[in-house]
Amino acid sequence: MPIYQFKNSSDANPVNILFYHVPKNAGITIDQFFKANNFKPFFENESFLPIRELLKVTTSHFDASIYSTFLKADRIYSFAMTRNPVDRFISEYRWSIEKSNISTQVAKRSFDKFVEIKLEIVRKDPSHSGNHFMPQSDFIPKNVTKTFKLEDGLNVALKTVLNDNGFTLNEQLNLPKLNSSKIKKPAISSYTRQLIQDFYKDDYVRFNY
Repeated sequence: MPIYQFKNSSDANPVNILFYHVPKNAGITIDQFFKANNFKPFFENESFLPIRELLKVTTSHFDASIYSTFLKADRIYSFAMTRNPVDRFISEYRWSIEKSNISTQVAKRSFDKFVEIKLEIVRKDPSHSGNHFMPQSDFIPKNVTKTFKLEDGLNVALKTVLNDNGFTLNEQLNLPKLNSSKIKKPAISSYTRQLIQDFYKDDYVRFNY
């Protein structure tokens, strides 16, 4: 849930942009982009690293119900990225094999089995694995300024966000694909695909997938 602020020394009114970060939806790339362009981040993970082991969910993965308790979101320009729920789950599977502390276990499982196990856990504990399996609709409030589909291109989204806030870009953004996986796309059965569609049915309807 970072808020990115750009403050020009000659302008008394800073620009604030709230990014509703959904896990596995290009959050790291977006974070690095804003930092590289002199936006100061607030509520980012780095500032909480010394107490990370005490947090069930990192600040960047807060869901909308938490924002509403302390944030005047209606006063801030906000945006979010959405992603096809199947692709998002596949991304989580690949990351779990490459970078999680249970990578050896996950690597021995098929994607179908991974989905079955994770959905069973998440039904009992929605915040399992730091909210990584929570539906996107739970992260993104109805009053978000704009939502963008990752499938339509991150360049398009970020250029729109900057233009909406008075910044002009005269060249194509060259965004690196950070945290991308080298593991090939796993096979998925029609049964597993249906499991994902049923669990994330609100995402399919609300975000038109």
